[in-house]
Amino acid sequence: MPLGAQCGDPPLVSIITRTCSGRSLYLRQAILSVAHQTYPRIEHIIVEDGGESQRTMAETMSSVTHRDIVFIGLTKVGPSTAGNAGLSAANGRWCLFLDDDDLLFADHVELLVDALLRNPSAAAAYSLAWQVVTDAAKLIEDKYLEVSHYVPAVMRQTFDRDVLLHHNFLAIQSVIFERRLFLERGGFDADMDALEDWVLWMRYSQGNFFIYVPKVTSMYRTPSDPQTGRLRQAAFDAAYPLARARVAARHKGHPEAALAVHQGLTKTQTKESNGH
Repeated sequence: MPLGAQCGDPPLVSIITRTCSGRSLYLRQAILSVAHQTYPRIEHIIVEDGGESQRTMAETMSSVTHRDIVFIGLTKVGPSTAGNAGLSAANGRWCLFLDDDDLLFADHVELLVDALLRNPSAAAAYSLAWQVVTDAAKLIEDKYLEVSHYVPAVMRQTFDRDVLLHHNFLAIQSVIFERRLFLERGGFDADMDALEDWVLWMRYSQGNFFIYVPKVTSMYRTPSDPQTGRLRQAAFDAAYPLARARVAARHKGHPEAALAVHQGLTKTQTKESNGH
């Protein structure tokens, strides 16, 4: 049933934002992108990994935007455990992750919820996202330079779990999924600090179908500074062997596809597909 045709209140959606200290500018923008959603029932859960430095700002933004914001401050536990804390606090029928340097366009939640209501057998829906190369070194009065905007070709992909085994084509903020998947299958692998979303999508897609909505409804940032980019890529490269092994383990029922992990998967494809 399409969103506009259903009776009563629409289902609640939980948006989970992971953040840390020193990220106020990006976090403020992420909060505003949630506040501007056309979908009417959203709870925004902000989880700070390593303290409560963002609490006052989050509470102020909640008052300004008239949107409910739940703030959770943690000791330093890592991004995966922080994400799981957000999932544990969620009350929505559907959940999505919006990390603090990502943004949702105004129709993101409404478009994906509508797709799920029209396809009730689906466990998740995803759309396209801009990769925005950003020069944060040029910050002047809370402004920065966006160098380029584009949709990576690897993301223009209808849902295929064998392709997902080969490489991640899902930007983390582009996916909305049933909260029951977390209750039934758990959250992020707590020992992973990068590529944790790829492993999560493999677990959640086992026996399930994700709907592809071919419209750009969000964006994620990547650094334009070469040194920052190298450090970012080094973190992905370090996480790659563990992620590859766990992705293969999620696909044990498909030996031919699992073989592709060992023979065909390349770090270059992981670089291109990471929307994290």
